[in-house]
Amino acid sequence: MSPLPTTETLEGAVMGELAWLVYGPPGIGKSTFFSKMEGGVLFLHTDPGLRFIKAFKQPINTWREFKKAVEELEMNKPSDYKFIVVDTVDLLHNMCHRHICKTRSVDHQTDLKYGKGSDMVNFEFSLWINKLLQLPYGVGFISHTRDVEIRGTGDAMVSKVVPFLKKQGANIIGPLVDIIGYAGYEEGSTTGANRVMIFEPTESLDAKDRTGMLPKSCPLDYDVISRILEKGGVPDTEPTKAPAARRAPARKKRRRS
Repeated sequence: MSPLPTTETLEGAVMGELAWLVYGPPGIGKSTFFSKMEGGVLFLHTDPGLRFIKAFKQPINTWREFKKAVEELEMNKPSDYKFIVVDTVDLLHNMCHRHICKTRSVDHQTDLKYGKGSDMVNFEFSLWINKLLQLPYGVGFISHTRDVEIRGTGDAMVSKVVPFLKKQGANIIGPLVDIIGYAGYEEGSTTGANRVMIFEPTESLDAKDRTGMLPKSCPLDYDVISRILEKGGVPDTEPTKAPAARRAPARKKRRRS
């Protein structure tokens, strides 16, 4: 045993060993970001949008195919890749829902009384997502975006950007990942040169950084974010502006006849 430490230390984090949820509009660069992970990347893709990305690709068309892929990874632990991407987790959760409905011979989970259908979907989805996360790989989940109305400060209704993944699935994925990053455009810009990744939650969007090493936001650039983590949280770029919270449009009151 080495002597007990006498000084505090802070180790950097390796991007490819973390669990990520990255969400943003289509075409912003989420898949490209993950494709640059070192050591080989396997995409379990439910979305046919990887034509121009070089990586290992396994199409997933059903929930059974996803389970089979996880079982193969668990059994063989192939060394060709070090990072697994689920692209998109939105569609994967829908596949899980359809799988449960099919096995129970119903059209929707709510057709099963007393919340039984919802519990079954939650259990099945959570079980296999946890199996994937327990494998010796980093994992990335990709989601698109949707706007929801929430009650903000001052009791005003505001529009918040959240992952497109249904709330039922997001409540499972969110606590399990280390980082939730919003990939979008810097406020006031719609050009490719101003793509950013935001890691701090605000009134207008969801985000998370369990490492505590990432800035509020930075360019959507694999090399930039990797260097920050390796340095233990030392940014080499100026912070970028996150999208501002948008007040939801007021609803018109209906006149009584």
